[in-house]
Amino acid sequence: MKIKNYRHSRLNSLTMIPRYIRKSLTIVFIALLIILCETVPFTVGQSIPEGAPHRGEGRERRYNPSDFTQLQQTKNCAGCNLIGADLSGFDLRGANLRSSNLTGATLRGSDLRAADLSGANLSNTNLENVNFRGAELTGSNLLNANLRRAQLVGANLFLINLAGSNLEEANLSGTNLSEVFLEQANLRGANLNGASLSNTQMTGVNLAAAQLRGADLSSANLAQANLSRASLDGAQMPGVTLRNSQLMNTSFRGTNLEKADLENADLREANLIGVNLLRGQLLNAVLISAQTQGADFTEANLLRADTTNTNLRDANLCNAIMPDGKKGRCPE
Repeated sequence: MKIKNYRHSRLNSLTMIPRYIRKSLTIVFIALLIILCETVPFTVGQSIPEGAPHRGEGRERRYNPSDFTQLQQTKNCAGCNLIGADLSGFDLRGANLRSSNLTGATLRGSDLRAADLSGANLSNTNLENVNFRGAELTGSNLLNANLRRAQLVGANLFLINLAGSNLEEANLSGTNLSEVFLEQANLRGANLNGASLSNTQMTGVNLAAAQLRGADLSSANLAQANLSRASLDGAQMPGVTLRNSQLMNTSFRGTNLEKADLENADLREANLIGVNLLRGQLLNAVLISAQTQGADFTEANLLRADTTNTNLRDANLCNAIMPDGKKGRCPE
């Protein structure tokens, strides 16, 4: 009876606590449990890899040791956890890494020729000087990855995310980059000759001094991009967006820029010899000292464009809107 009365009194005392206080205590208790769980960086039954730092001690390493060993021994590691792993210099030719997580990993100088990395997470990964020739990367995530001087010739990069990645001096000649996300990526000095970049999102990309001869950039978005000193000779760029882009000393010799949007673009000293700018939009564009011999500006909009030191007499200006608002004459 005494035990029963004691329990009854305890229950009564709990119910006397206001409901909002009980609710607050419950939230605090749950928060403490979450914090406690976060301090344990491994699951029950899993040992900490030898030499791996604990949370907060240097760079955190969270890969699965058994997955690491499996990759080394078999090169078959689809869906593996390789977060933060150091795979520098590894021979991973033909490896199966489909849907694997390599976030923050280091693969500097590794050989990944013909490897399957489709659907893999390679965000924030160091892939400098990696050989990806013939690799399958469809649907992979390379956000903010370092691909400086990487070899990507013949790799399939369809529908991947390369936003913010470093591809400086990378070799992407003949590579399929259609519908790839390349916003704010660094492609300075990269080789993209003959590459397919149609419908690619490249807003704010850095392509200074890049090679894009014969590349397909149809309907690509290069607004606010830097293509100064780049070579785009013979490239296919109908419907491309180059609004507010830097195109100083850029070569467009024989390039197809039909219906291109070059509003506010800076084309000073650009090579526009033989370029096709049929119905192009060049409102407020800067064309100071540009070369325009044999260029076709038929029905293009050049209103308020700066053509100082530019000779337009050898260009086709049929029905074009001239900088002063007048209509250009058609050749007889």
